Amino acid sequence: MAPTADLPADSGVVDLTFRRRLPAPRAAVWAAWTEADRFSRWFGPHGATMDPCELDPRVGGRLFFCHRGEPFGEVWVRGEFLVVDAPRRLVMQFGFADPEGRERPREGFADTSRCEVILEDDGDGTAMTVHHTGLTVDQGESEGWRQTLERLAGFLSASS
Repeated sequence: MAPTADLPADSGVVDLTFRRRLPAPRAAVWAAWTEADRFSRWFGPHGATMDPCELDPRVGGRLFFCHRGEPFGEVWVRGEFLVVDAPRRLVMQFGFADPEGRERPREGFADTSRCEVILEDDGDGTAMTVHHTGLTVDQGESEGWRQTLERLAGFLSASS
């Protein structure tokens, strides 16, 4: 399904919502989001690689990774898992970091944003909704998510 971007009149915040049906059982989709070795193989836009990738999918657990690719170069991300309700709902807070994992603001971007993933059984597949909230403007995140979710679908198809 197509993404929607909502810009509340007074908030100055962009919220993105993406819905997609994936041809894999919910347990496989959950594993793709919560296991570092799987997550690192699909998360990010086309052509991006991820190394290192650390995920500790429990409430208060850390996430830390580096995206590398053109045209954005190297982007270090750190965050925390806020909600882990296996295999239904995952909420993560993201922010930018330096290679040592220390918080480092990125000019022109919000200090933190939040990503919520909701998974529901849908026949022999999974209905997934992704909400990315707290962005100050859409600086390519809509397209980045579109490509990322295409990569997830391809990863799941190849894994089955």
